Amino acid sequence: MNEPHTVDGPLGIAAPLSDVDEVELLARNGATEFYCGVAPAAWAVRYGASWLNRRARGRANVPSVDHVAALASAAHACGCALRVTLNAPFYTGDQLGEVAELAESLLGVGADGLVVTDVGLLVALRDRGLAGAVTLSSVAAVHNAGAAAFFRELGVRRMVLPRHVRVSEVASIHARLPDVALEVFVLNDGCVYEEGHCATTHALGTFCLTPWTHDLRRVDGAEPTEDERRSFAAAASEHRRWIWHVDNCGSSFSDQGLPNGPCGLCAIGALRDAGVRCLKIVGRESSTFRKVRSVRLVNSVVAQLAGGASDATAAAYARDLRNTPELCGPGYMCYYRDGDPARSER
Repeated sequence: MNEPHTVDGPLGIAAPLSDVDEVELLARNGATEFYCGVAPAAWAVRYGASWLNRRARGRANVPSVDHVAALASAAHACGCALRVTLNAPFYTGDQLGEVAELAESLLGVGADGLVVTDVGLLVALRDRGLAGAVTLSSVAAVHNAGAAAFFRELGVRRMVLPRHVRVSEVASIHARLPDVALEVFVLNDGCVYEEGHCATTHALGTFCLTPWTHDLRRVDGAEPTEDERRSFAAAASEHRRWIWHVDNCGSSFSDQGLPNGPCGLCAIGALRDAGVRCLKIVGRESSTFRKVRSVRLVNSVVAQLAGGASDATAAAYARDLRNTPELCGPGYMCYYRDGDPARSER
């Protein structure tokens, strides 16, 4: 069995899986490990819209433990590990025992780890001697070293940090907890809010991405001035523009066939220096083409750094590779603005 990426060693690239046919292709293009979701039909029948993880049934999840076994076998044949997401924000008392048993089953068929959020599930897995298999999900919203230390006390030794963390905050967490392996988002899928603090579910629709209309009113009851209306309209327009970037730029591709959307390519060097050990590509539900192009894009920048390029040189290489200054310029696609050498020099 392969072990998930540890604190030491080169930067890993975690790629999403939906099908066994993707494994060898993604590994050949640079993926060093994989993650997937599972959504057994019995769960949906019993719990309805209460998802087992942070994605709906369908392409974002394989349908059974047997499918996970097939993915694990294929991943191991490529020298890669496989983790499975059980990262709903919480499980009810009735659900908790069932999820813990599913976790044991997944590890029993070859999964190398579990991506978990719920503290109750963390404790249940620790009590079963499985704490070492746990990666803390970004949904736990660890923004600082104090929060990271809390989960470390529960036995967690690997954590996916949330989307809105800064490189400086990553460095602070690593400095205090150097034995915890840190994983961060690097490509695809933003979040309008902070996923770990969002009290809604996409099962009811992504209202955060809805193009709402707005009605400007003053708290004193007076009619807004024309200047106030213009300023509000401009702010609303910029907000819609930001949401479009967060939503993968309309799921578009550049002229080079590269996926547009939230991106941390320019900050990979800074993230490595801050203590990050694995870069996460988002998109279990994405097409195989988008996954392959995403992995290849991240791997090409990692290879620059592995070959001795400076952080600034690797960042410039990433911008040239993308060749979308109209999208990169405003910074709306950036996960880590403080990690881009070009922005920090401005």
